[in-house]
Amino acid sequence: MQKMSASDFSREEMILRNKNEYGENYDQLKWLSREQAVRAAQEREELLHWLSGHIQLGYKNTKLDVTQLSPGCRICGEGSWSCLF
Repeated sequence: MQKMSASDFSREEMILRNKNEYGENYDQLKWLSREQAVRAAQEREELLHWLSGHIQLGYKNTKLDVTQLSPGCRICGEGSWSCLF
């Protein structure tokens, strides 16, 4: 039997939590391959680098343009309210 590393345990734990959360729908989820995830992360970094000269990041870099946020987004970003949008 092969010994599991800490990262393997964390991965297995995350998989189990997702299976529990999504139940019978878990098998319908589409997952990225490691290569796709690396490419997506690289593309994200390139886009954020390009955008950095054109926008103002805010709220722990979760909002790309904080110059025109709605009042609800501002309250959420400040931690007084939470939303999923």
